[in-house]
Amino acid sequence: MQKKDFDQKQREIDLAWQDYTATEETDADVRRKWLLFYIEHQERKCAYCHASLVIGKIPGLEDRQATIDHILPRSLAGEDTPHNTLAACAFCNGLKGSSKLGDFLANPALVKRILQASECPRHVSSDPSSKHYDSESIARGISVSIDGIEFTNIYEYCVPESWAKLSLKRTKARNGQPMTVIKKGMVSVTFLDIKNRLRAMEDSKQYVASFTQWLSDRSQPE
Repeated sequence: MQKKDFDQKQREIDLAWQDYTATEETDADVRRKWLLFYIEHQERKCAYCHASLVIGKIPGLEDRQATIDHILPRSLAGEDTPHNTLAACAFCNGLKGSSKLGDFLANPALVKRILQASECPRHVSSDPSSKHYDSESIARGISVSIDGIEFTNIYEYCVPESWAKLSLKRTKARNGQPMTVIKKGMVSVTFLDIKNRLRAMEDSKQYVASFTQWLSDRSQPE
């Protein structure tokens, strides 16, 4: 091959390599794809506390920023692969740190975070005409207790003012709404799914086993 032809070929190789390196995905690009996949398949919820995730740093919501967490930390030889990663809020990612999965899921601080991240509205009414009507929260289900006793016939509650309206069965007012009586006391509220989750977490071994099973069954990015 003549020098002229050799130089031309070398230039073609150099240009091809430049095109390749310009389009080659970086590790950050790959992890971002993983993160977006997880966010979608986790219904935009943190895998640990179920807080609603946000993409990027949003003032006031920094603790909910979506991040990639390594299930087995890199410091413990965890692999940087889809099998060993999930989407977690920045708070849980920092709280977990280099902890093993089982230790973190049994951490009392995680329970506190779950309650904080899924706090119920402070005032909810079942009356569609009320400004405190909240169809989404009602559909999700709310456990309401007054002075530590759970009631299933709550029509309206107000945590700050320490009262709840109890609906009377088979009795309605002239406007068609249920008749109610007011009961005063310390009102505490928890979403039903969160209450059930916290109850399941009391058996730490079983909870870790079910969480591990979810990890095994979930979809993973390619």
